[in-house]
Parts: sequence; structure tokens; C-alpha cells
Amino acid sequence: MTGDGSTDQAARSGTPALAPVAVAAPCAPPDYAGMLERVRSGDRDAETELVLALSEPLAMVLRRRLGRDDRCADLQQDTLLVVLEAAREGRVIEPRALVEFTLETARRLAMNAERKVYRQRTDADAELLDRVADAQQPTVLDVIAAEERRHCVRAVLASMRNERDRQVLYSYYIEEQPTALVQARFALDSVQLGRVLHRARQRFLALWQGTRAEYT
Repeated sequence: MTGDGSTDQAARSGTPALAPVAVAAPCAPPDYAGMLERVRSGDRDAETELVLALSEPLAMVLRRRLGRDDRCADLQQDTLLVVLEAAREGRVIEPRALVEFTLETARRLAMNAERKVYRQRTDADAELLDRVADAQQPTVLDVIAAEERRHCVRAVLASMRNERDRQVLYSYYIEEQPTALVQARFALDSVQLGRVLHRARQRFLALWQGTRAEYT
């Protein structure tokens, strides 16, 4: 019989004894203070250690903010360059300040990237609107043609023999007076105005067909 009763009991029962399980010690947090001190002294290995220690948590922060964005890798690299430069110059000494400076730099660079994308989209939209507006602007030929049509319309109206037809068409279509005002001016109800406009348009179109070739 051995000093371990459980082992003897397991042996008697034919059950193999369980070996003790080794528990891994928790990973020690990065020694940011030591890294920063060594970086300030010009230790290149410390710079590599600092970059490796910050890379993964920084990547997680950027992914949470930007999602699966292709800019994450570039922003991570840019942030690490800024942080490393600050560590070399001694602008970041304390570990707490290092973490805060890294997160703030990442946030600022991400905001700048988002603003840049927004400005690019806004500029593209503005350029598109400018092109549409330019396309809709009348050319010199358009202005001349419109003026010629107006002159032709006035000439056809002036040639109409029926004075009321001419005045009704001019008031309704050229001056664009409200229907109620036209009715009151010519003492017409809505049905009568519709009939007058219909007959006047027919007479106008007949004259227009006869004179169109002269003005086009």
C-alpha cells in the first residue's frame, strides 16, 4: 500500500489513475513601460516588440469602427507609425498614456479617412450636378430659336381676325393668367371658356401651319 490511497484504490479496481493536469500560467501583459524606455534609447528590437504588442488590439478597434473595410490595414499601419514616432521622441512615456494615444490616433485617422470618402462622394455628386446643369443650360442657338418662335407666335396672334380669340389666347397662354381671371375678364363661365379656347386654338393652328415655313 502506498501513501496515495486513491492510487491504491484505483489499482485494486483496475481503473487507471489520472495524471495531474498542468494549469498554464496566464499570459503576462505586455511590458509597455519597458518597451517605451528601450524605444527611447534607440533599441530597434523594442520597436518591433511594441508594434507587435499593439497590432492586434489596434486592428480590433479599427474593425469595430469600420467593419470589413479595406482601409483598416492602412489605418493600422499609419497609426503604428505615428505611435512609434511619438515613442522615439519621448512624447509617450507611461503605458496608460500609450494606450490612450494609440486609440485617439486611430480614431482621428479613421475620422479623417471617413471624411475623405464623404468629400470624394460629395465632389462626385457636385460634379455630376454641374454636368447635368450645363447640359440643361440653353445654348445660343436654343435662345435664338426660342426668340424666333416667340416672334412667330406673336405674328400669328396679331394676324388673327377675331379680337376675342386673340386676347383670350394671349391672356391664357402668353400672360398665363389664372383661369378665374380670364373668365371674369371676358365674362365667360368655365364651359364657355373651354369652347372659346378650343375654337381659338384651332384658328391659331391653321394660321401657324400657313406661316411656319417662313419662321423656321
